[in-house]
Amino acid sequence: FLLIMRSILILKFFRLINIFHKVLYIALKNVLHFAIFLILTILIFALTGIILFGSRVLVFSSFTKSVMALLAVLTRNMQYVQFQEVAPFVAPVYFIVFYGVTLVVLSRIVAAIFIRTMYELRRGRADQEQEELAHFLWNKFQEW
Repeated sequence: FLLIMRSILILKFFRLINIFHKVLYIALKNVLHFAIFLILTILIFALTGIILFGSRVLVFSSFTKSVMALLAVLTRNMQYVQFQEVAPFVAPVYFIVFYGVTLVVLSRIVAAIFIRTMYELRRGRADQEQEELAHFLWNKFQEW
């Protein structure tokens, strides 16, 4: 009995993986557009960081260092003390806007991409099931 239950759970898991694979395949174009948008956003904020903090803060002294610093900000591995010493008003606004754009807005865009794709996938499956049911009923009606 336990083996049968495990087999059923494994089959459900594979079905969910198959659905997830289909969603990723369908949403791939939108995800690539999102990745380009994310890269452009990080590059724009890196250039803005060079303009705001460039010569006064070491991590924003060059373009590559500023990109790496923003990636460190996204993973919360950054010390903000040196930024607040240099620009006490601008630094918090800069990082709050950066967090707001990258983590809040862009994460919602990703969620919307996958939810819309799941909806389209389910709608297509529901339409197919309705067509099969209508075809089955029509055949039964003709046989009668």
